[in-house]
Amino acid sequence: MAHHLRIGSGTHGHDAIAPSRGIRHAGGENDRDIRPREHAMGNDGTPLHDLVMTALRAAGEPVREAALFERVRARGADATPERFIDAMEHLGSEGHVHVAFDHDTPGSDPDPFQPRLWRVVE
Repeated sequence: MAHHLRIGSGTHGHDAIAPSRGIRHAGGENDRDIRPREHAMGNDGTPLHDLVMTALRAAGEPVREAALFERVRARGADATPERFIDAMEHLGSEGHVHVAFDHDTPGSDPDPFQPRLWRVVE
């Protein structure tokens, strides 16, 4: 059973249950469920972080963010672009990956991706 913190406004009220286990934002078009990073998994139960690191190591070179997302999805990740970016930023904050912005190569990165190149920090 998933535990959520329900955040609403007006008559929606607030229910707080284990906020560290997940957050449910309720209210119209912004209705979404945000699970903690460790809950983002591949189809076989592999954590998203592991799928990202495996894809980056297999590439052997920096990979543009949108292309990396597609490679991780091909490895079975069931993650939204936003959850993927969140995982990348988390890996960066922990020092596992490094990011550089590619300002020289023209690209048409789809939203929400940016012209970022990610690589493994060894």
